[in-house]
Amino acid sequence: ASYWLEKIPKLKHVEGVLSDKYDDLPCELKLLSLYMSAFPRGHTMEKQRLISKWRAEGLIAPDMRRTYEEVAEEYFYKLIDMDIIRPVPRKHNSEVETWCCVNNFMLQFLVSKSAQKKFLRTSQSIGSARGSENEMVKRLALHQHYPELPTLLETMDLSHTRSLALSGTVNRIPLDMFVHLVVLDLEGWRSLDDDDLLQICIRFLLLKYLSVKKTRISMLPPQITELRYLETLDISHTRVAKIEAYGLFSLTTLDLRSTQVKNLPYCMYD
Repeated sequence: ASYWLEKIPKLKHVEGVLSDKYDDLPCELKLLSLYMSAFPRGHTMEKQRLISKWRAEGLIAPDMRRTYEEVAEEYFYKLIDMDIIRPVPRKHNSEVETWCCVNNFMLQFLVSKSAQKKFLRTSQSIGSARGSENEMVKRLALHQHYPELPTLLETMDLSHTRSLALSGTVNRIPLDMFVHLVVLDLEGWRSLDDDDLLQICIRFLLLKYLSVKKTRISMLPPQITELRYLETLDISHTRVAKIEAYGLFSLTTLDLRSTQVKNLPYCMYD
């Protein structure tokens, strides 16, 4: 992105406009804007999914006068008003602003800014970390694979990474290098299988958000109940047909859309 900004003056002007827009944002909206760089180009996001991830990450300060959802929705619509994100119409959905996306210029800017601020690294920006050995990566979003990726990850300190997003053909990711994950978004990750999910349930006990949407997962292991802090579980568009887990008492959101699940266990969650 920076190469083209240098070569094409008009794009340099666009960067200046986006930079001014970002600088004018209040602090809390800057954080939420940077978080949008975690999503791949052209991806549409559901409002509730975004809010759940913001909550798990603690990106929105508590407000004694309003609920968390009220504050989060207000910020969501402010991001639309500021043209950081754009509403996306969806079929069979009368609420246009339930879904959103980031335009390509804005996304490129946010990816660059997130890397500069060491807020989040992506497949695009991780290459710029060459020479920054032992960089402590707080958030990582990998949606494009290239051969050097596993080697680059080995030079980074991933022990304090809070958020990890993987999708597409990304592979050879050393999950055992992650320790303190709170958000794990694996939507559309082709390498994920049932054995991986078992290891996730055993290893990442601090998870608050877990999505295996649109993966090959066919069952939830009993060890899912070890995730005692889990607030959001998305198993939509998977082959899961039955849930036998009990005791997910922190769970507030369970997405079962486009699965064969017909019944939930008694007392699965409050």
